[in-house]
Amino acid sequence: MGSICAFNGLPFFSSAGRKWIKAQTGEDVNLNQYHPPNRGEAPIPTIPLPRKEVLYEHVYRYKSSRLSQLFPFIDPFLFEGTIHAAYEVQSPLTGDVSSSRACIFAFMAVTSTILNESDDDGVQNPDDYAYVAYDLLASLLHAHSVTVDGLQALLIQAMLGDVLSLEVLLSSATRFVFHLGGHISPGKSEGDNNRSLGLRSHIRNLFWVCYIFNQECSLRTGLPPNLDDANCDLTLPEAPGLDPQRHGGCPSFLISLIRLGIIQSQIYRRLYSVAALNQTDAELLATIRDLDELLEDWKLSIPVETRPTFMHRSTDVDMESSILQLEYHYCMATIHQASGRCITWTQNKDTRGLGSSLGISVEASRSLLQKLLHSEILVHRYNILFCLPHLTAAMIHLFCDILFHPLDPGCHADLGLMDMIRELMVAQAAQLRTPAPIAFNMQLEFVKELSLELQRLARNAIRQAAV
Repeated sequence: MGSICAFNGLPFFSSAGRKWIKAQTGEDVNLNQYHPPNRGEAPIPTIPLPRKEVLYEHVYRYKSSRLSQLFPFIDPFLFEGTIHAAYEVQSPLTGDVSSSRACIFAFMAVTSTILNESDDDGVQNPDDYAYVAYDLLASLLHAHSVTVDGLQALLIQAMLGDVLSLEVLLSSATRFVFHLGGHISPGKSEGDNNRSLGLRSHIRNLFWVCYIFNQECSLRTGLPPNLDDANCDLTLPEAPGLDPQRHGGCPSFLISLIRLGIIQSQIYRRLYSVAALNQTDAELLATIRDLDELLEDWKLSIPVETRPTFMHRSTDVDMESSILQLEYHYCMATIHQASGRCITWTQNKDTRGLGSSLGISVEASRSLLQKLLHSEILVHRYNILFCLPHLTAAMIHLFCDILFHPLDPGCHADLGLMDMIRELMVAQAAQLRTPAPIAFNMQLEFVKELSLELQRLARNAIRQAAV
């Protein structure tokens, strides 16, 4: 939340940002709704590895799902070695065995959460799987052992944690990537067999997943990414053609996210890094125009049927297209909100003019929320969780706009949009499979309560301005 900038260029929830809100609304901001899940001194559950037939069923579901296209955490062919190490090795736990078992527990935590449609016999609570994986990773890191299974476990676990655990996991995953050479594009050499080629290609895919996570996390938190472009070979992978699971290939949808991740890296470095904060108004606006063009070029490179658009309503859109559209609007808003640091624009507070960069940021945020409400991205009850940071930032942008223009007739429509988002959160929470992971429930509850708080403050600002 600290990275979200108000239109005067201040961190939105800094002390100065809170004072601005109180001046506009007459009320203090209440952000006590969210408390990250904490097990306290509760012991780590003692659970066995899942039965092999249960694990293989989850591997099959993963291979057949869109999740494997979004996040190729495992290579089904190479995963056989992970299973063998975890189940067959009887010697005391070494780093390799710990990482293999951590990987399996983390994999079960995610697939039980996202892909499991029924209470399978032999499937534990996803939180229990996750806690055991965390415990094994701790011993793995202490042993200074770097393995592919350990990298897989770190990245899979990153999907299930809160922001603080995400930072720690990505930091460790970054070091694993460098040690394993994933930051360098793999080449071919004489004597390579299918397994060695597949292993290097899979490590490279894991690098890209880590890279995407890093850039997303950096924009969400305002903290520098662990992976610096200067230390990475950003040669794009080749699409695998008609078979997205071709051995050693990279899913084509992932390539679109990789190209966007490279742009996100530039957004942070050129707009939000310490060096970027020293730009003059002219330099800042030139940077915004350049990044805007890069984002448009990315959009135009996507096939027409899945290309992001500013249309408020979409029909017959698959999940991949919807995700690209939400990412597009999110990046557009993130790029143009930086213009709030311009002194001349801060003075006139023009967020409504057609030529206003701030106006573009507000409109992109509005479009993002409408896209989320009206598109078919909610093909699965857990998909909404991937969109929560985008959704939260968009609501805050509209909230800031209302505080700047509390008497504008459009404020009521934006309040209605925020209320529909709250209703969406309520509906999604009701559909979560019991028992849903604690972190998922907490995140949904936080966004719902944040929506109510922003609406309360916005209505106060409207009333105060009308007096």
